[in-house]
Amino acid sequence: MVADLVPAENLREVFATFTTANNIGAVLGPVLGAIFFFHYRQELLWTCALVLLVYFIAIYFLVHETVPRTKKSTGESKKITRAFMEQWKGYGIIFRDKVFLVYILAGICALIPIMQLDLYLPVYVINHVPAQAMFIWDGAALMLSSKEIFGWLLGFNGLLFVLFILPVTKWFGKWKERNVFILSSLLAGFGTFFVGLNTNIWYLFFVTIIFTFGEMVRSPVTQSFISRYAPAHARGQYMGADSLQYTIGKFLAPMTVFLSSWVAPMGIFSIILLFAFISIGLYIQLFRIYVEQPAAAD
Repeated sequence: MVADLVPAENLREVFATFTTANNIGAVLGPVLGAIFFFHYRQELLWTCALVLLVYFIAIYFLVHETVPRTKKSTGESKKITRAFMEQWKGYGIIFRDKVFLVYILAGICALIPIMQLDLYLPVYVINHVPAQAMFIWDGAALMLSSKEIFGWLLGFNGLLFVLFILPVTKWFGKWKERNVFILSSLLAGFGTFFVGLNTNIWYLFFVTIIFTFGEMVRSPVTQSFISRYAPAHARGQYMGADSLQYTIGKFLAPMTVFLSSWVAPMGIFSIILLFAFISIGLYIQLFRIYVEQPAAAD
């Protein structure tokens, strides 16, 4: 819907605004849940149901179809099986698009480092980062366990998104998409790799900034790129197929946790960095093809 309604030059900022809203929810949701769930469980759940009801009513009465008008069939309504066949045929056409296929492969490799915040990083921090003081003053110290350190890093990651996604999108608004994708993979890959070099809590906060910015610069550009590249009549299909990079990435990314039983931490971080380099190579190849075939963006 955003791709249908928003001019191409404003897509990055609009998608960044959506990302900000999602991350505000991701930060506030667990906080509100932790406060109210155990003592006001029924009230909390009924409030959630009421909010979703209001949301449903708003969408039903205020939001209208935005898909570009196409020739409507005058015949009888299609059978479900035929509709599915046509849908799969449409995806077949998409995946014969070489530019789009390289884009998906590059996205899968780029997402593997980004997804480690929820996968290998908690395993590493809990098992290899010792309990330590976050602050020391007047002989007193705020001691954090390994699990608490990871909680702080996770909260810091969400806070960075909320505070900086819009400014970062504006800073890189004039950058070419190719350079933004490459920068994202470099920051996410090296930021995650650097986690394994030191266990000091403030050092971990610093590298969290690096890999968070890697994810941050990428988020609005991926959505704006595919919404501009896809033909108007097939934009929904392209954006639906685009989600496959996240699906396949979620399938492959947990292999780091599986391998951690046999491979040392720096070996795992090296594998993560390797995927970042592969994604950079694929993005370079992508924009060579994309430049050679500009008509594909129409």
